[in-house]
Amino acid sequence: MNRFKTVKLKKQSRYNFIRLGIRSKLKYLLMREKLFDEVTSDLRVINSTKVKFKKLKDKSSGDTFLIIRFMKCASRSLDSRLIELHSSLAVVFDKDCSTPKNERLYVEYSLFWKQGRQNDDIYI
Repeated sequence: MNRFKTVKLKKQSRYNFIRLGIRSKLKYLLMREKLFDEVTSDLRVINSTKVKFKKLKDKSSGDTFLIIRFMKCASRSLDSRLIELHSSLAVVFDKDCSTPKNERLYVEYSLFWKQGRQNDDIYI
């Protein structure tokens, strides 16, 4: 039995997919990119990439960023694919994505989530 839950989309798939939460989109990305190893006889997941995420707000500009960390799992086949998720993340979240930071324990992506208020100063 597969440990991942499937993401079911209705007829208006693009609209419903946009409304999904961050966690559901990350689960979809894990399944779509096959970032797990499974035993083929009974379809059990034996090794999977862990994902951590948080939203950060820049105090100076007010912009909000979504920081996503894909934890490495000591599997060469899985860890090598983590660096190539740039375009997939941009498509799934429909946001601009920065280049990945490849650290020893994780690969980190930053997505521009929301623009802050523009405070224009008017000088007379």
